[in-house]
Amino acid sequence: MSAAILAGGKSRRFGSDKALARWKDSTMLAAAISNLEAYVSDILIVTKRPAKYAAFASKNVRVIKDSVTRQHPLSGIATALAASKTPHILITACDMPLLQPSVIKTLIKTRTAARATVAVWQGKPQPFPGVYAKTCKAAALTLLKQRDASIQELLQTIDVRFIKEQSWRARDTSAATFTDIDTPAQLANVQGQ
Repeated sequence: MSAAILAGGKSRRFGSDKALARWKDSTMLAAAISNLEAYVSDILIVTKRPAKYAAFASKNVRVIKDSVTRQHPLSGIATALAASKTPHILITACDMPLLQPSVIKTLIKTRTAARATVAVWQGKPQPFPGVYAKTCKAAALTLLKQRDASIQELLQTIDVRFIKEQSWRARDTSAATFTDIDTPAQLANVQGQ
């Protein structure tokens, strides 16, 4: 299976590039790569600025340009799906450095014929991390063309396998996997825990 880390946002609330923000002894992007590399054969970093992340490229990590003009998470998803070497791809965001191995394994292991597999937390489907079939690309592009659609709308238009909270919660009791960091204060708070 492949994985993609979306690093195409403007980081407006953060004030600087979140992907390159210090996380422990490295960066949030490096943490995301490290969290995924044991479970997938190919990792994509999807960004509008590939030169900025070129140093992360390696034998198993490719940095690819988000080919859709519009800057939106759905464009990153569509680009990742197009570039994936495998029929399914685990997609996450660069600002989620606390991905738990047990949740990643659960998402990969419980993938079915559905076009996406995502966890539910506090009653709401969590698009990241999630496993998506390459066949989701057309739906993502259609939503981008129609309006300012959300990833939740994508999940409403495709066949999805929802992993109930009780199925993953024992393996990630604090729900750390779904922590996304949007501000320097959030980063400081999470690192201080």
